[in-house]
Amino acid sequence: MSANASLTARQRGARTQRLRTRERLIKAAIHLIITDQSWSSGINFLERVAAIVECSVPSVCAYFPNKNELLWAAYDRLLKHRLPVANKK
Repeated sequence: MSANASLTARQRGARTQRLRTRERLIKAAIHLIITDQSWSSGINFLERVAAIVECSVPSVCAYFPNKNELLWAAYDRLLKHRLPVANKK
């Protein structure tokens, strides 16, 4: 039996919501990395990501304990999407 088979519909829904929120946070971080060169100062990075996603900084930290963890997730996503394109050229 798979791990998902033992979850109730409510638990699966909560898991799906957590994954969606995590995805939104990563996309917001990528947006800042690509469009706003001042993000690297780092002073308000988590606050700005939270504002884009319309949540609080503690909510962001529930998914990513610190700015570096969020940045690693964003860079990982960028590299996974960019490398296949670069290899085709």
